Amino acid sequence: MLPKILNHERTNPFCNREKRVKFINMKKEPMVSFNLQSIKEYLITRLQPEVIYLFGSYASGSIKPESDIDLAVLGESIYSKKNIFESALDLGVILNRDVHLIDFQNTLPSLKIQIISKHKILFCKNHENRLFYEMNALKEYQKLNEEREIVLKSKLKDFQWKLFSIK
Repeated sequence: MLPKILNHERTNPFCNREKRVKFINMKKEPMVSFNLQSIKEYLITRLQPEVIYLFGSYASGSIKPESDIDLAVLGESIYSKKNIFESALDLGVILNRDVHLIDFQNTLPSLKIQIISKHKILFCKNHENRLFYEMNALKEYQKLNEEREIVLKSKLKDFQWKLFSIK
């Protein structure tokens, strides 16, 4: 029979880091699942999207009490800003949490890449369409970086010329 102290180490989830992480995740998971289902149902009814992405802290699992819910919707066409804004407000009221809702087609390439790289798909009507839009976002981002490189190199040359011409 083990002494009481060693036995305590086996049963207390905070003694071992691995056990503690599992214990904390078990507490968060039911809340996340409930909220995600509500989000999915609301957005499908309101916006009829092709894809609903969850990204940010909820997708990465680093949820804090003050975390907002970051969502992106991809539709057949670009949504009106008013429709996106009202949907985000409604979701915020339903979930009692700040909601950041983005139209995937009408956002910056850098944000599209962030969404694509670290996301969970809550809903997808057609995977081929989703992959098509994601590939276009990657192309757009690559083109932006190529254009940036040209501008930065020209600015650097101008700066170097000015720097060395000053006497």
